[in-house]
Amino acid sequence: ERHLLRADYFKLNRYGENTLTRQINFRNQVFRPGDRVATNLDWRMLGFNYSWVALRRDNWELGVGAGLHLAEADSRAEVRARNIRETGSGTVILPTLGVDGTWRINRHWSVGGFLRYMSVSTSDADGSFGDYHLDVQYRWKPNVAVGLGWSSISLDAEVSDADLPGKLNIEASGPELFFRVSF
Repeated sequence: ERHLLRADYFKLNRYGENTLTRQINFRNQVFRPGDRVATNLDWRMLGFNYSWVALRRDNWELGVGAGLHLAEADSRAEVRARNIRETGSGTVILPTLGVDGTWRINRHWSVGGFLRYMSVSTSDADGSFGDYHLDVQYRWKPNVAVGLGWSSISLDAEVSDADLPGKLNIEASGPELFFRVSF
């Protein structure tokens, strides 16, 4: 009753086209001011989180835990007018510490949420990762619920390692409609 395991999957695809106002060095290519650049980002993340319910009362509970998120990204940038393109990809495991909470309004309705966060600063890398969620759910069977929520994921990293230097800042947030099975 006091142990929770959550598995989440997130996928984000983004495409954009813009005229550069400053120079950008991406891997082996130099993209100059005035270049019309088409970019594509495909980001996938699989997370596993464990929480232990530290405080439990009749209608609410609060837990603390830890998680691992496997994030994988593929990116592409292209200037068609100069016939140049560059691709990049990477995979990283992001550990997090977190807090989970649930308030049961009545037998069918509840409000729940979690915060997962990690920050790292070394000589080669500096960054943070956050995964936040808040929802309202209707439990129509003891182990089955539907809900409406809001989720936000952010990743901000700067790497100065000589093999793969770069900066990445991704933020994705928005509403979600979900179906949940608990056992």
